[in-house]
Amino acid sequence: MVSSTTDYLCLLNRMCLFNSPIFILYLLCAWLRRLTINFIYFSLKGICTLGPRDVVDVMQNVNTFLNENPSEVIIFIYEVNNDVDEQVDLNLFYDKLLQVDGLVDKMYVHDDPDNPWPTLRELTDPGFDKRIIMFHYNGPDCNNDPSACPDGLHLYYNYASDNNWSNNNVASIENRTNSCELRSNGINRNTFVGLNNFVSPPSQNSAQILNGYSDANDYVNTCSSMIGEDINFLLVDYWSEGELPRFTQDHNTARALQRRGRKLLRTEPTQR
Repeated sequence: MVSSTTDYLCLLNRMCLFNSPIFILYLLCAWLRRLTINFIYFSLKGICTLGPRDVVDVMQNVNTFLNENPSEVIIFIYEVNNDVDEQVDLNLFYDKLLQVDGLVDKMYVHDDPDNPWPTLRELTDPGFDKRIIMFHYNGPDCNNDPSACPDGLHLYYNYASDNNWSNNNVASIENRTNSCELRSNGINRNTFVGLNNFVSPPSQNSAQILNGYSDANDYVNTCSSMIGEDINFLLVDYWSEGELPRFTQDHNTARALQRRGRKLLRTEPTQR
């Protein structure tokens, strides 16, 4: 999928507000610039907060980061969590986003799951400048009730597939025959492919193993080969454990060189 945002593997920290000692702004600033796409994971409660922090405060920090880093794109994947026994209203969440001056203007809106996604270059073009992509799952069904999902808050499984997220030990993830198999929920497409690389309940000791360079490299390459798709999202706990930023940078560099080589082969004149 050369013409889409899926040209890069994105390192996604699954629960940065809950089991990682890194705050939002520091998390963003810690990424290597070559990662290109960053990810923040929140639990979106019915009371419309992002974990223990206020939505407006968090997104103001995000907006400031993007203003100061015009070549960056951020992907959010929200798990809508109803464990407070209150119905989540994404329109109320969107109203919070509108309180951050200039934030909603940066949100990309994909109008049809069947249409191709823009490239990173297109997203970061100053004339376009749509550098926030938002997904959500476990919440309102946008397919049955489009009014429940404001523009720019895309239903994740309309665009993505992933593997099993319920692993209680490292061995179950290292069993690639099982861990590389993608789940089907009836609506998902393979525009984006995510690999869950964490155990439940969260374990920092397990993260030290799973987030190691060689383990992450084997996981991504093996699963990519088995399913015949590039891996786009690597979802992890405790991103600062292991060598994930370096692995992601190396992986993206190798992928870019490989595709550049294929492009050169297509454009070179035929030798007579």
